[in-house]
Amino acid sequence: MAETGESTVSMEDFRALVRIAGLPLDDSELEELLPLYQFLKNRVDMLHEADLPLGGQAMTFPADWSK
Repeated sequence: MAETGESTVSMEDFRALVRIAGLPLDDSELEELLPLYQFLKNRVDMLHEADLPLGGQAMTFPADWSK
């Protein structure tokens, strides 16, 4: 169940996203993964909505191509 302020994704929309991603999942796998997808989507949405000041600190990670 979604908490206040959280959005939900319909099974049809999730099925379309999975199809576009090219993942061959059956209905039982989709039903099992949908709650996890919704949980992570809500957390990512919160990060995107953060109102950070301009000129704030940023973190970068150099690519380590030697591995």
